[in-house]
Amino acid sequence: MEFSIKVGWLGVFGAIIGYGLFGLPMKHKKVLKANMNSVIYSFYLSFMVFLVPFFLLFVEPIKISIYGVISGIIWIPACFASIVVVQSIGLTVGISVWSVLVMFISFCWGQIFGHKMKNATLTIIGLILIFGGILSLIKIPRNESGADGEETTKTKPTKAIKEEEMNFGKTNIDDQELSSFEPWSSSVDNLMSNSGSEQSGEDLKKGKPQDKEDKKVSNFVGWLGILIIGICGGSTYAPLELAKAEDNGLMIPFSFGIGAFSSITFVTILYCIKKKMEGKNVKELFHFKICYFALLSGLIWCLGNICSIIAILSPLGLAVGYPLTQLAVLLSSISGIILFKEITGKNIFYFSICFVIAISGGILLGIYG
Repeated sequence: MEFSIKVGWLGVFGAIIGYGLFGLPMKHKKVLKANMNSVIYSFYLSFMVFLVPFFLLFVEPIKISIYGVISGIIWIPACFASIVVVQSIGLTVGISVWSVLVMFISFCWGQIFGHKMKNATLTIIGLILIFGGILSLIKIPRNESGADGEETTKTKPTKAIKEEEMNFGKTNIDDQELSSFEPWSSSVDNLMSNSGSEQSGEDLKKGKPQDKEDKKVSNFVGWLGILIIGICGGSTYAPLELAKAEDNGLMIPFSFGIGAFSSITFVTILYCIKKKMEGKNVKELFHFKICYFALLSGLIWCLGNICSIIAILSPLGLAVGYPLTQLAVLLSSISGIILFKEITGKNIFYFSICFVIAISGGILLGIYG
């Protein structure tokens, strides 16, 4: 099936919506409180990525493409990392930086596959703007409160702080129910939970050295995750350049889902075996009461993914179509600022300037690269 240039642009628009909103369920306070492990969350998300393309059978017969399967496998590390990044860095800055990196890596693959630059000068300017914008975004101060936008210690009334000090270390019934669930990643395991900490309320208020060290580790894990997303996310659709020679049509999302879900299933089995050997209750690890948040993330992302594949297989191609889909960062940034207060005050203005610089570079790269 061939897609016209108009359908390609519709694909870009749909991908922007899907990619821009899929991270919202990850930020819900129930999900944050449960600290579901990134492996389990990715399992649910990938299940929807596998399931939804079956409905394409009503459009045309679906065949399996080895290129689509490989794309799905390449995507899995980016899926893991995206969950960690959203939790540690946030929607606003995290997705902004990784989207621009994905644009750059996609551009590199486009050049490898023979896409000629339409204007070398504007392409170079685009690259300069991208990296300048990224370096600026990294320096933007972020709100260190919970990702759900709750008040920080600095903004809470004195009475509330004293109550926290009195209740610090105590565990209520809800916390006991959720205590068996793993955090987003083992590297951030102790950063998102107070269990096992010997800090007092006074230490928390003043900022004990351990807190600062934990924040450094959390930030390091988050920025490492962004790098992984940039490399794997930007390389995800490189195999589809080879698939263009086939009569692929809409079989790519189906094949992509097979590659992604089979990979994450294998990893999940190994993870469960490990936890079982440690004496954990494997059933509790899946946290069925809130799994619908992860399934919703998968549904939204999958719809955006189908649209992005349409954009890539249209005349827009990998070098232009896919980078433009990363403008989804507009939606994620707005939601991060408005809904979760990840950036506040004058920092919003600074972020806007850096954001415009980076995205302008991405647009120049997509159009003239």
